[in-house]
This record gives sequence, structure tokens and C-alpha cells, in this order.
Amino acid sequence: MLGKLEQHNIQVPMPTTWVIGLDDEIPNDLTFPLFVRTPKSSWKRGGQQSKVADLKELKDEAQLLRRSFGWDKPIIARQWLDIAVAGHWMYGDVPQEIRTWIIDGEPVAWSFHYLDAVAEPNGFPPTTRDLRQLKAMAASIAGPFRSRLIAADFVRDVRGEWCFIEAGPGAVAGTAHEKVFKYVARRLIGEMPAAPKSIVGGAF
Repeated sequence: MLGKLEQHNIQVPMPTTWVIGLDDEIPNDLTFPLFVRTPKSSWKRGGQQSKVADLKELKDEAQLLRRSFGWDKPIIARQWLDIAVAGHWMYGDVPQEIRTWIIDGEPVAWSFHYLDAVAEPNGFPPTTRDLRQLKAMAASIAGPFRSRLIAADFVRDVRGEWCFIEAGPGAVAGTAHEKVFKYVARRLIGEMPAAPKSIVGGAF
């Protein structure tokens, strides 16, 4: 995904990210602290536990992740972001993260990504300015993908700035917001339903 964005010269605010293969040398420009994961792990599996402060911690975390997800998995090391906190759950802090839904290149809806963990998140609803920015970034990111439905995730840092995290072919099952779920599904089959609206999800 990162390679596709680079090939298409798509520039959106995002943390510097390094992909480290099993036999790769550690990049010379690596900076700490880092958030570390594999392509199959996710923020909720990591949180504070995946923050590494030095090279030894990076190697230890890489070993742990490869034991859990596959011995040959690449390690994604991302510049650590001080995220705005939406709430708390069993895994620690829940970020103010929004998933956007893009159909045929057009951002159509958004939803708070961790609604199943925090029903009333801090920092919501987003402002009109926030939604304009998220819509513009989502539209830019959708360009390289061929799938009709794209899910693109953004997180807000403590300064109030939105940063792109990841994107890929979407599935409406990826939102816990029932009205957004149904809205995206109906848009996919060519309908124009009434736009959902709540403090944690809605249409662009």
C-alpha cells in the first residue's frame, strides 16, 4: 500500500514508515520511538506495548511479532505518534481514529473506528473542517486502488492534526456503526439512501 502511494506521488500527512524484511539491514535513517507491527497485526493488539525506544527493543518486538504472526513476516516500523485519546479499554488507550469509506473513488461516509470499544468517544463529533480535510485526503488515497470499495483510516494526534494510517480494499463489515454499515452497503448497489448522521458516524 505504501509503495502504491509513493509510485503515484500521493502526499498526505502520515508518520514516516519503514518496512523491514526478515533479512534486511536496519535502515540507517531509523529514528525512535517507533510503533511496531506486522501487516496482519493492528493498533488494538499493540498500543503502548508496541512502542519501542531503541534498537534492542525493536529486535525483541520483531521476534515477538514473528512468533505470533509468522517467522518471515515483514516488520512495519512507524514513527511514533502522540495520539489524541478517545477513551480507554482492556488494551489501553483508544485513539481518535476515523475510518473513511470510498466507493468508486468518492468518499461517501466516515465512522469512529472503535465504536465497539468506546460508545461515547472524546473528540467527537468532528468539525466541518475536519470532515472536509478527511474527505480530501481519502479521495487522494483512493487513486491507486482498483477495488470499488476502499477503507482508509486516519488518526488525530494531540495537536489536533489528522494523519493517514492505512488503507485497503474495504468491506462494510469493518464498521461497528449500523447506520453507516447499511448506508455504505446500499450505496454499493447503486441506491441513494438518506444520509446517516450521528456524533460518531455519517456521510460526507
